Amino acid sequence: MPYALSLYNRGLVHINITENLLFKIHYSKKEWKESDPPKFALLIKPVFKEGGVIISEIIEDFEFHILLGVSHIYFYNLSAPSAFDPVLDYYQKEGLLTLIQFYSSLVQKETRFHSDDKLQHTAQLDCLYRSMGKYRFLVYDDYDEIILPQKHASYHELYFQYLLKNPATEYMFLNVFHHLYFGDDPCTPQNIYNLPFSSTVIPKVPNKPECSNVQNFSAAAWKLLVARKTYREDTVQMAAFRSKLIVQSEGVLNLGTHLVLEFWPVGSNETGRRHIMPPDIGLLHHYRSETQMGGTILDRSSHRFIQKLGN
Repeated sequence: MPYALSLYNRGLVHINITENLLFKIHYSKKEWKESDPPKFALLIKPVFKEGGVIISEIIEDFEFHILLGVSHIYFYNLSAPSAFDPVLDYYQKEGLLTLIQFYSSLVQKETRFHSDDKLQHTAQLDCLYRSMGKYRFLVYDDYDEIILPQKHASYHELYFQYLLKNPATEYMFLNVFHHLYFGDDPCTPQNIYNLPFSSTVIPKVPNKPECSNVQNFSAAAWKLLVARKTYREDTVQMAAFRSKLIVQSEGVLNLGTHLVLEFWPVGSNETGRRHIMPPDIGLLHHYRSETQMGGTILDRSSHRFIQKLGN
């Protein structure tokens, strides 16, 4: 297994690799057995820049993943605003988060040698190796995404009722876009519209949806992004296009952004190592604004979790 990861761009083959351009990998001693119930860790990759990220939505993302069964979060701090510090401190004190100050002053001095994509890939690999001794599974999605079981109540239930019957190293979840410029759920109470990302754009739907099953949500629950942004594209994106993953870490050597690049051991037969999740079992729900490529449907699959999440 590798000792360190290079931070230099592949095209700059003429440079000398110094310690400033190496990120030493941290391995952990194996703490779990094959007979143990599965434990899931979450990777939050270093994509943060000053502005553009709302603290309440980071907390929502953390709590939703914890509700689904994530035991620990690995957060790679690239340049998160200082306003994030109390939130990160809280989760660290609770033993739920490991904070890696990823973008060190040494690396900043060598910006001509690397790109954000290179830093992101380095963080992915470090988290893969760092977590595999403690957690059997690594959940890999972004702060504006959630890998959501469509029928199961948690990742553990998904494991026992589906993943065990479909053994693989990589479980790929296909992407669906919940564009933030879409209107909020038509059953959203009108008295909460002092929120970010509220929109006057309301996609056309065939019939006004039934609200009797959702009106009992608390005001706190309705303020959640995943409660309001239920309109999404009807197009499920193809495999490896914006897809995200749950992987059994010990079987992965090289983790890419949207798929496993190399399985372990090297040269092993890849047949059966990748399992593309059926959309009716699990999807990657992606909350951002992109160019719309398909029609629009109302998808309330997140609403099964909203009341608990709002509390």
